[in-house]
Amino acid sequence: MAYEYAGAAARSTLGQSSASPSDTWMGHSVGRWERGYALSFDVTSFMTRPGSTGPGIFHSDALHVVERYTPISTDDPSTQSLIFTR
Repeated sequence: MAYEYAGAAARSTLGQSSASPSDTWMGHSVGRWERGYALSFDVTSFMTRPGSTGPGIFHSDALHVVERYTPISTDDPSTQSLIFTR
C-alpha cells in the first residue's frame, strides 16, 4: 500500500520486518493480517526534529503508531460482481 500527504509519500510492506533505512516524516510501516480480515500496520522510525510532523505535534524517537483497516460490508450490483462482507 502506498499513500501520500502534503508531498511526502509512504510505502507500507506486508510481512517484511526489515529495519528502517532511515527515519522519515511518515515513518516506517510494516503490515500484517490480524484475525484473517483486519489489516494492521506497525509504524516506527519517525523523524524527531522539530516541525517534522507538523506544527504542535511533538514526539520522541519512541513513537509507535498502529494503523488498523477493517473492511465493511458493501453492496452495489451496478459496479460489483461480488458482495464484500466482513
